[in-house]
Amino acid sequence: MAIELNSGEQTDLTDYLSRSGLEESVRAYYGIDQSDPGLADILDREFGDSLLDLVLDDASHLYWPTRASFELVFPRLRFGGVYVIEDWASQHDLGTAMIDQVANHLDGWERVAEQLAIAVEPADADLASAMRDAPSLETVHRAVRLASKVLVAPGLSRLGLELVHLAAESDDIVRSLEFTEGWIQITRGEGEISGPTWFADGSLDLLGSLASLSDDDA
Repeated sequence: MAIELNSGEQTDLTDYLSRSGLEESVRAYYGIDQSDPGLADILDREFGDSLLDLVLDDASHLYWPTRASFELVFPRLRFGGVYVIEDWASQHDLGTAMIDQVANHLDGWERVAEQLAIAVEPADADLASAMRDAPSLETVHRAVRLASKVLVAPGLSRLGLELVHLAAESDDIVRSLEFTEGWIQITRGEGEISGPTWFADGSLDLLGSLASLSDDDA
């Protein structure tokens, strides 16, 4: 089963399934947001009570939609099943790319500085003025950090940190957790999962390592 946010049929997928003889084995659902609660109905229809072996999330790369999918789908994995979240560091890549462009490419400096100033101005007018008047490397770093927070916060990497806490503090819900440059791989343990708030209840942040999320972040 595959789900896709775009409502139009993806011909690359259709062609691949046709070439591979998988048209009857793999069904694609289009126009479905990964955080749509209706995804549960699709899973029920496709798999019933059968447990899943593998889930690959290569969707929004945003925190809230990705977390919503994880909370819904991870409990459907069999013990030892694997859940993969792609591109968990994409927001960090965006921030470092912005710094690299500002620091290493003089052409178009004014345009880049103005874009950063526009992004941070609602949150910090003084920083926006500094970006326009006399930007320094320190100012650029501050502006990029704030712009990244304004535009995409909380980053998907926060979910990775929450998974670390879940693995440490829950009762074997997560058997193993592996981070690579491109993805996070979560292997399902034998711990019991119950109730719709299982993830929030299991990731308690007992050491207070995570910043609290405000209502504005939701």
